[in-house]
Amino acid sequence: VSTQSTGLKSSSGDYTRSLPMQIFVKTLTGKTITLEEAVVSTQSTGITFEFVKNKQTITIFAIQMATNKTPEEEQDDKEWEAFKAMIQPSEGGATGWTENVDDIPLFMSKLPDDPSSNPALAALQSIVNDSAYEDAISEFKNSGNVLFQKGKEDPKFYQQAVDEYSKAVGLFNQMKKDFVENDKSKKKIFETISIVHSNRAAASLMLGNYGKVVFDCKLAIEYNPSNIKAYYRAAKAANMLEKYALAIEFGLKGLKVDSESKDLLAEMDIAKKGQEEEKKKEIARQVRLRREQEAERARKEQEEKTMKMLVNKGIATGNDEEITAAFNMYFSRVEVPPTIYLDVDSYLHFPVIFFYPEHAQSDFIPDFCSENTFLEHLQRMFPSKGSKNKEMIPEWDSDKKYVIENLEIYFETSCCAPLMLPKDRSYNPEDRKYTRVRHETKLEKVLTHKSYVMPKYPVFYIVVNPSSFRDQFLTHKKQ
Repeated sequence: VSTQSTGLKSSSGDYTRSLPMQIFVKTLTGKTITLEEAVVSTQSTGITFEFVKNKQTITIFAIQMATNKTPEEEQDDKEWEAFKAMIQPSEGGATGWTENVDDIPLFMSKLPDDPSSNPALAALQSIVNDSAYEDAISEFKNSGNVLFQKGKEDPKFYQQAVDEYSKAVGLFNQMKKDFVENDKSKKKIFETISIVHSNRAAASLMLGNYGKVVFDCKLAIEYNPSNIKAYYRAAKAANMLEKYALAIEFGLKGLKVDSESKDLLAEMDIAKKGQEEEKKKEIARQVRLRREQEAERARKEQEEKTMKMLVNKGIATGNDEEITAAFNMYFSRVEVPPTIYLDVDSYLHFPVIFFYPEHAQSDFIPDFCSENTFLEHLQRMFPSKGSKNKEMIPEWDSDKKYVIENLEIYFETSCCAPLMLPKDRSYNPEDRKYTRVRHETKLEKVLTHKSYVMPKYPVFYIVVNPSSFRDQFLTHKKQ
């Protein structure tokens, strides 16, 4: 409370003063009320301000007398007497206000550093007006309700409604610490704050904040277990989160409050259907998982058989992660990935990759028979010198250098540690180099080379000769 005073007058009889002043009252809800021309009266039970222009009468506080007083009440009396003594006229007569008017809470321009040092201020601050809090909480609730209705036309108001409800919750949290066990006064405010939490949940539901809805509804139910709307909104939010068991839990508890709630029964149906769908999905997932596990076991068994078959054919096998990743990239593009297999004539077939390191390009050959020569595949992929077939020129070969006669093919010896070695073979990691393959060479001859370890699948490097890149490539030993 702040005042602006231009003078004081006293009247005879009871202590009364007419004050040409303005009083600005800021309420808990943030509103400012301006009251003018107050007539101040003091009695043994309180101080009354009568505002002539506004036709308002306000009693600041009153102390109820009791025959058997507690120590706290005795202290209240002492503080009240100190306050009265401060504002009573002095023996000097009509103009006899206390010498230090700034000590009177009504006329203070600012609070002292230690409010407890002023008995009158301590008396005022010691009085907690629960009804004021309750009125403010109700006002914020009502304001939120108005904004919620506006949200049906413009969704932005839903967040504003949440903010108003949050203010009510904040005020409640300030006052709830004063409640004692079995305090009868808290029942009404608990019912109100239950509605506030339930209404905030309704606004959050419209905003799609389903986790917050469940949080608020739990609090709403805690403060008032009969709040049927809280059960319904919690069940709806749980359904939206696909937490069907939680939705059913809220539904069952809510139906104990209102067994005929159509909204709650509808959410229960949704939750039960959701659980049925979840069961179907889980069964399908388990079936798919078993099939994948069976397929993986079959793949590993076939891979083991293939490795044994390759070793029997004199082919050393290993596993290079980078090479395997490159093959997997190609495999992902086809419905049925190619594999190493033995045909009816006992010839092996392999998926093969040709790398063109100068241009960071590659070609994937899904089926390269071990009896085929490299030339047979090159003739399907590149033109010869003097060829007019421009369709065979790769898009990345802007200089048109990649013609069969210019191409050299290489494989890398000892490129990875072997998983299985033929009996007459050894592995030397220091013997890692590029070895040239002639065009007329069959694939089987390369795979059975004494220094070749196949990195799961065969890979070959193709460069152009003559070229500076070729010379650099061949002198570089891979680390």
